[in-house]
Amino acid sequence: MGLLGVGTIMITGAGCATQSEVPIASSSATVSGSTDVSPSAAASSTQVASETQQGTEDPEDLYPVLKAAAGENDKLPAEADLDDIDPASVRSLGSSAYASQFVAVTKDKEVCLIAWAIPGSGDGTPVNYGSPGIECEDVDDVVEDGLGVRVEPEKDASDLVAFLLPPDMEEDQVRKTVLAIPGNHEDLRPPVEINTNVDGSITLAMDTATADELGSIEIPRPDGTTLSLSEDSES
Repeated sequence: MGLLGVGTIMITGAGCATQSEVPIASSSATVSGSTDVSPSAAASSTQVASETQQGTEDPEDLYPVLKAAAGENDKLPAEADLDDIDPASVRSLGSSAYASQFVAVTKDKEVCLIAWAIPGSGDGTPVNYGSPGIECEDVDDVVEDGLGVRVEPEKDASDLVAFLLPPDMEEDQVRKTVLAIPGNHEDLRPPVEINTNVDGSITLAMDTATADELGSIEIPRPDGTTLSLSEDSES
């Protein structure tokens, strides 16, 4: 399934030939505080990384939140053309200063990232969420490269880029890498926002200006290779 949005970002896992195209945004980089994760969630994330290295084919093994029963938080904030995505599979990854993000599965068992830019001033004023960014890829591609989308809201919000990192990525290393970028901080709405989700998965969000300015972020992986988040030259 193609990415919804203008421009693409290329997420490349160094040491493998698989690549997935994803959208990217722009500005300068910094990280925000992440949501606390329970020990059981952290253990689940470690188990997921081990299982995916053994060739697991089930999307629920990559992102365990897909196994959870649906709740109020899993309802999408606005209507969206989900195409081949199974609506019953949609689960919330959480919201940040930049985006409201969800993970889902298609009828062909592809894994999908759905992201809306969060508009408005936060004072309760009604907002228009516009259209989300959606990207779906095969399990093997997600294991290697994760998922990324570029979101171009109709109004009331800035364009942004959101990433769902591969399940083997570790928060400490991700945070260390992003905070090492000159000018980064962990204050409200940082240039690059990091969130650790309920199942231990990690999402990043930033505006398109930051993504364009950074060009590429190289994050070491537990197996010694590198995950590269970079903007593709094609638009």
